[in-house]
Amino acid sequence: MNLGAGRVAWFFGNSYVSEKPGQSRLDATYISNAVGIQHGYFAPTATLDVFWQTRDSTPGSFFAEEDGHWYWPLQAALIDSGLLLFLQETRESSEGLGFQPVRTVVVLIENPKEPPDRWVFKPLQLTETDADIFINMSALYPEGEFLYAFSRRLPGRDAYLARWLQEDTGFKNTLNTEWWCGKELGWLALDNDLSRARPVINDVSGEFYIQFLPVQNKYVLVEGWGWPKQVLNIRSADTLTGPWSERNIIYRPEEGKRLNVYSFNIGAHPSLQGADIIATYNVNHEIFSQTALDTSVLYPRFVRIDFESGK
Repeated sequence: MNLGAGRVAWFFGNSYVSEKPGQSRLDATYISNAVGIQHGYFAPTATLDVFWQTRDSTPGSFFAEEDGHWYWPLQAALIDSGLLLFLQETRESSEGLGFQPVRTVVVLIENPKEPPDRWVFKPLQLTETDADIFINMSALYPEGEFLYAFSRRLPGRDAYLARWLQEDTGFKNTLNTEWWCGKELGWLALDNDLSRARPVINDVSGEFYIQFLPVQNKYVLVEGWGWPKQVLNIRSADTLTGPWSERNIIYRPEEGKRLNVYSFNIGAHPSLQGADIIATYNVNHEIFSQTALDTSVLYPRFVRIDFESGK
């Protein structure tokens, strides 16, 4: 997230924090989230400062756990009133991958130009309908006076598009939420009845990012597809409401050839320089105990993409 003046905000999920240089992960503290501030827009020469909280002389998550629940960053958007950050509140589960989303929490960082250890947070209350939107939120995109959010409706893989006036992003009134209802109806405030909303993207993954390429005058969607060996895909459209092109596989992570290693957390970074699209992905072990022993995992891998060639 571009904060201006050469500063880029990163929001990390599960991370290891070493209290002393040279410590191994076996001696490090495992936290649920952290914040990074990158200085410079060209990744190979940029520097990164990482922030977390210290509690009882021990590193802790930047956004603290509460009652056995922890927070994973989703996406952020820089709007007129500050930096809007969405967090997924999560708890342990005996099913699936061992965790379950509880709800989406949103905070407004009122002074994002300051270092993270000086940030002032304003909690924003989600309405019941908005909470349904953001529990499955896949992408945020601010443009003009509006903030747009792509959300998957479950069951299924179709993404719908909602929007709010940036000045109304306190989410205090569901009537402020407008949904795309197709070309004939356009944008409508639907309150709790979403039956008239129409999907803008079909068969999309649960995690994708949207950016605009001014030279090509195209919106581009970067997504990870497949599990556990995700590949990077792109789609494009002339407008946010589509139609969106079919997916085009642009990169298959080399780590996909490794046994019991999966790729995940695929993202795009419009503020970074060096190519039309700068994407990242991460890798981890399917066997959690191996993560602390293998320092080649849980670091973002950078991919430079040329839009015209799709490579």
